[in-house]
Amino acid sequence: MTYVYNTNQKNMAAHKAPFVCNSCGSIGSCLYYRWIYVAKFADYSYRELLSSSREAINQSAEDMQELDTLISPLILKGQSISHIYMLRKWAVLDALCINI
Repeated sequence: MTYVYNTNQKNMAAHKAPFVCNSCGSIGSCLYYRWIYVAKFADYSYRELLSSSREAINQSAEDMQELDTLISPLILKGQSISHIYMLRKWAVLDALCINI
């Protein structure tokens, strides 16, 4: 869900389902945080995430080659990807250029 707030105090009513103030009867006179669900913004965020997740791999050819030389021999020996990652986590993350 996407929330937008517009005041400066904490609203305890927003801590129970549905966790937004859209249906509250006193929304016009309330002085607490107003958590508003904005469907258009949520849909836009979802579509943006969906689009970005379907883009090409964000790795250079050299990085992919380094990852291949690290993982392929181990897979050919019968190790699973999860086992390789568990034992060689830092080498895999380094090959993927991921900083933790």
